[in-house]
Amino acid sequence: MAKSKSFFGLRSGSTKSLTFQVYRGEQITKDRVYRVSNPRTEAQMTQRALIPIVAAARSALKGLIDHSFEGVPYGEASLKEFSKQNLRAGALSVTSYSPNGVSNPGFANLIVSSGSINTPYEIATSTQSYNIVTNSNSSTPRLSFPAAKVGDSAAAIFKYLETYARTNNVELIAPGTQLSFLTIYQNGLVSVNTGSGNIDVATSGFLLNRIYIPNGDSDSENAKAINDQWTVLEELTEGASSVELRNKEGDIITIECGDEQNPKAMLNITVQPKEVLAGENNCGMACILSRFENGAWKRSPSRLVIGFEPRGKYSFEDWLSTYQTTGAASKKYLNTGDESTGIRG
Repeated sequence: MAKSKSFFGLRSGSTKSLTFQVYRGEQITKDRVYRVSNPRTEAQMTQRALIPIVAAARSALKGLIDHSFEGVPYGEASLKEFSKQNLRAGALSVTSYSPNGVSNPGFANLIVSSGSINTPYEIATSTQSYNIVTNSNSSTPRLSFPAAKVGDSAAAIFKYLETYARTNNVELIAPGTQLSFLTIYQNGLVSVNTGSGNIDVATSGFLLNRIYIPNGDSDSENAKAINDQWTVLEELTEGASSVELRNKEGDIITIECGDEQNPKAMLNITVQPKEVLAGENNCGMACILSRFENGAWKRSPSRLVIGFEPRGKYSFEDWLSTYQTTGAASKKYLNTGDESTGIRG
């Protein structure tokens, strides 16, 4: 690039080999660029693909993620944090699956919460259409539930879990902890035009289940707001190592740890929403731990785990047509108390 003078005065534009510009009243001449070395880098294309996907996911999960980032104000600030974390380089896994002719990232690894609570669990997906959250402490002693009849309130079960967790220092179900299970399941097909014809692509819905481990008798009101939704599904004998609970919607949660042959085993919590039980394909889940400590809500870091192919990958159209939500008010699912307000009891 060089300053130059022109017999014809100041000019801009290009000739075969030169490009002319006017900068601060002076003529600038530089060699013309014929070929851009890398106008569309892989990183640029990945980022462009991520933006609409993250925007759609943000809209879909608004009532959850608008308060799921510890230390971030609820509402718009949390929604922006969701976009920021998921648009960060390498945040999401990207696949070449492209039902609409455009490269789309998979939804596996979507960050749905972050915070300071440890995550002492792993999420396992199953071809049997259910999810298991597994405590990583293999030395936990077996459970020994009290006797209960079918249809009994689950209050005594959760009170037992409080004592069990306190006695054995079980982080996953520490007293005062709420476990929120976000489940994604296939609920139909949508026809997508690929440009060369229509194809059917799986669409999905999501559900949220939650249980709360009480923290002393003074915490009973918090426990009631969540745990009163659950009743005992099958009769329990004294000392049983597993229990099945069902809520009013027909979702089932199984809690188990060890048996007579295996007295020390992993703590498993199996989540089976009624849609999955009815034959819909489970696709994946996230588990978020929440706890009220020192006057503030704490969260665990959590990512959405997708378990199946090709149902584990969704197009932007799927999210737009299936997951769009209405209404601006959050239900504060991650806070104990009434889910419509999130107010602590």
